[in-house]
Amino acid sequence: MKQIKKLSTKLLLALGVIILSVIVWQVIVSKQVIGDEKKIKQAQSIEQIQELLKNGDLKTYRMLPCSPFSTIKLNEARAYILKGDEYAIYMSQYDNRNVEVVQNEDELFLNKKTTFSVGLIFIFMPEDPQFVYFTKPKKESWAYSKQIIYGFRGENTLLSFEEGGWQIVTNMPYINVNQRNSYLQLHTFSQDSTARMNHVQINVNAENSQFSFNDPVSNRADVNIQLQESDIRELKINSESTIGTLRLKGTLHKENKFYEGNGKMDIKHPGQCDSLIIQLTSNPGVAKQLFLSKELSGKFENIDCSKNVIITRGE
Repeated sequence: MKQIKKLSTKLLLALGVIILSVIVWQVIVSKQVIGDEKKIKQAQSIEQIQELLKNGDLKTYRMLPCSPFSTIKLNEARAYILKGDEYAIYMSQYDNRNVEVVQNEDELFLNKKTTFSVGLIFIFMPEDPQFVYFTKPKKESWAYSKQIIYGFRGENTLLSFEEGGWQIVTNMPYINVNQRNSYLQLHTFSQDSTARMNHVQINVNAENSQFSFNDPVSNRADVNIQLQESDIRELKINSESTIGTLRLKGTLHKENKFYEGNGKMDIKHPGQCDSLIIQLTSNPGVAKQLFLSKELSGKFENIDCSKNVIITRGE
C-alpha cells in the first residue's frame, strides 16, 4: 500500500511538472507572438518590416523555401504581398499546422486549414504578380479579411475575389478586379502621409457582389465599374483629385445581402469629371437609391437609368 501511495505521489508530481511546463511554454509563446505583433505595428515602412524579418527580429517568423512564382492563391489566409528584392515567404512557426503552403511551378497556394485565427503571412516578390486569387469557401464567413498589396504597378495584375468579405489596401496605380459572390472594400494609400499618387486607374467586373472604393491620395483617378446583379456601397474620391472617366454600368442586385440598410449607394466627389457615365438597371419591383455629391458633374455626361433607380443630388 505504501508503495502504491509513493507511486501515486510521484505520478502527481510528474503531472504537475508537465502542466507547469505547458503553462510556462504558453506564456513564452504568447509573449513572443505579442512582441512580434507590436513590432509589426510600430514599423514605419514596408522596408522596415522586411529588415525585421531578414534580421530575425520577429522571433516567431521563419522563412519558407520557395522558387519564383507569378500566381498567388489565398484560401482564407491573411497575407501582405509586398515588392522586395527576392521571392520569399515568411510565416509564424506556430502556424505551420494551420496553413498549408504548396507551390506548383509558378503558382503559390496558401490554404488556411483551421477555423482558428492565424498570424500575418508576408509574401515578397521582385516582379508584379500576374494573378492574385482570394477565396473564402464558407459562405457564412463575411468578416473582413484585410490584405495589403504594396509596391507594384498592377498594370498586368488581376485581383480575383470569390466569396467572403475583403478589404484590400494598395498603392498600385492600376487596379484590375474580378468579383463573384463577395464584398470588397478597396482603399488606396501612400506610405508617406504627405505623398500623393499621380494616377489611379480602377477596372472592376462584379457579379453578384458589392464594391466600395475609397481614394484619399490620388491626383487623378479613372474608374470603370461593370455590375452584373451587383451593387456599390460607396465610391469616395478625395476633393483634391481630378477625375477623368467615372463609368458605372450594369444591373443592380435584387437583394441587399451584404449589409444592413435600404440599398443606398453613394458617389462622393465634389468636382467635375471629364466623362460621367451612369447606366444602371434595377430588377422590376426593386427600387434602388443612388446619391451623388451636389457638385459632381461631367464635361461629357450620360446618366441613363431605369425608373426604379432613384438618383438624388446632395444638398
